[in-house]
Amino acid sequence: MALILKTTFKGIEAEYWKITNLQCLPLQNTTYIVLSLYKDKTAREESIGNELTSKVVTLDGVDYTRETAYIKAKESKKVENIITPEVVDEDGITTPAVTEEVETNEFAGAIDDI
Repeated sequence: MALILKTTFKGIEAEYWKITNLQCLPLQNTTYIVLSLYKDKTAREESIGNELTSKVVTLDGVDYTRETAYIKAKESKKVENIITPEVVDEDGITTPAVTEEVETNEFAGAIDDI
């Protein structure tokens, strides 16, 4: 299993993200996974040494298999940013805040490669 998410790393088009390490820390109730980037599935199958870069993802809890860690790693993590705050003018008229929803998890759009 892996995640497919197109990205460019140092000018190289790549798309294959594979968990290369999963570490559960029960005392901290945390799991760390290392997602390593490969150009594609073939590059990963040819050699583990073909890794372009890695990212560490921190998950809450410790009850993960590799499969459930992939699911959790791509869960949406949206936040609402305030672009313009709510304003109340001198007549007591309220202009509502202007906000936007922003995805903070770069893996949220990833596709499973089973």
